[in-house]
Amino acid sequence: MDVLLRSDSITGSIIGTSDSVTMPDGYADYTDFFFSTPITVKPGMTYYFQPVVEFGDSWEIVYGYFQYPGGTAFANGTANSFYDLWFREGVVAVPEPSSVVLLVLGGGALALFRRARAKPKTS
Repeated sequence: MDVLLRSDSITGSIIGTSDSVTMPDGYADYTDFFFSTPITVKPGMTYYFQPVVEFGDSWEIVYGYFQYPGGTAFANGTANSFYDLWFREGVVAVPEPSSVVLLVLGGGALALFRRARAKPKTS
């Protein structure tokens, strides 16, 4: 399954296609769809996410009140401005430090703290 991102209308030009995601039949959880090529979007424009099921079970789209400013969900061609779809913009992977690095930094800070407390005060 993948998602097409269209502009102007549900039949408008395709400006992006998500990476394909494989889900087993009977899958009952949420799935993220990522676009490997960055897509430029403009505020105030309406974009359409079109799910494409390549094979297998039928799938449902869950939409709700996510308070995305100006968001509108379209279901079967009908707009409902109370509901919208959740999505993220500009997601960038940020590497996290390893456990070893955190242990070394924490141990170093503890050693400095103990050393500062152990110094005798001079009058």
